Amino acid sequence: MICAELKPDAGSIKIKNQPFDLKNIELFCQNIAVCPQHNPFWEELTLIDHLQIYGSLKKIPDEKIMFLSYKFMEMLGITEHGDKKVKKLSGGTKRKLAYAITLFGNPEITLLDEPSTGLDPQSKRRFWNVISETLISANKSAILTTHSMEEAEALCQRIGIMVNGELKCLGSSQYLKEKFGSGYILETKCNQFKKQEFDQKILSIFQGQAVCSENFSNYQVFTVPNDHVKSLANIFGELEEAKSLGLIFEYSFSQCTLEQVFIKFAKE
Repeated sequence: MICAELKPDAGSIKIKNQPFDLKNIELFCQNIAVCPQHNPFWEELTLIDHLQIYGSLKKIPDEKIMFLSYKFMEMLGITEHGDKKVKKLSGGTKRKLAYAITLFGNPEITLLDEPSTGLDPQSKRRFWNVISETLISANKSAILTTHSMEEAEALCQRIGIMVNGELKCLGSSQYLKEKFGSGYILETKCNQFKKQEFDQKILSIFQGQAVCSENFSNYQVFTVPNDHVKSLANIFGELEEAKSLGLIFEYSFSQCTLEQVFIKFAKE
């Protein structure tokens, strides 16, 4: 609907406080760029061909298109692929090309749909850094749609979770975890020969508020409400003491993840 491909059933869309619909499509073209989930490429053309074509559609002078094309390729680490036909590019390189195209014309708002699909973890992190730098340094805005909570946390200042077309919550990552999360998660591998002492120690640390959610052999997972975590330093001190006494072999204590918040809403 924001791209004017579908007509809203209700409500309205405004760009720079101006109503937007098919009658003033120029308003969209001048202010918004789209990085779609599918790659809008021609298989027989090269990577650099695509940058030149899309740059010309933005009415950028030819000499500036070449300068910007190489700048964007270098920024995204795809310069070596410039003369390759698109059909020979990897899925990750295609996603980077799709994002490079959105940079032409210096758009006020960028719509990103699953931008890092197909990238390996290391490349994904570098790609996220480039996206953040190009948006933040230019004081621009973006709307990102993704199934990856990791991607949402890495790129977004405000996150909304939608389930069956309904917006369930909206806020910063930290706010959502504090407001809708299950508190903190303690994962432990305990000494089974000192199980009773271990249970008493956990009871003491969290004033009886740690609830065991998983229990398999010597591996246990506890959930702890936010309001029973007054001092992280004290808790880690107590857990380290339990480890030195041989009650715990390994442990992990962390806040509820955004993924768990999403799953909670999805189950409702």
